[in-house]
Amino acid sequence: MSYLSLSSLTPAQLNRAAAIKEKIEVLNRELAELLGVPESSLTGKAPRKKSKFSPAGIARIRAAQKARWARIKGIIAAAPGKPVKARKTDA
Repeated sequence: MSYLSLSSLTPAQLNRAAAIKEKIEVLNRELAELLGVPESSLTGKAPRKKSKFSPAGIARIRAAQKARWARIKGIIAAAPGKPVKARKTDA
């Protein structure tokens, strides 16, 4: 399916497209009224998902990742009293 740019459409095609879009909007409003749901729920856009981490939790994750990369790059050594745990992978 190829899409045309708006500049390549004739005025008649633009008018027809506007009329079709308006009909779709009217039908969406009628459907929303009939179903008793907000019109925005019919547009196909998913609602924004709520973050699963608190800002403090995200900050802790960022700090831990920075420390991991610093150890990998050799900028700092691992904390002396704390052994670094290696991840176990299923092989």
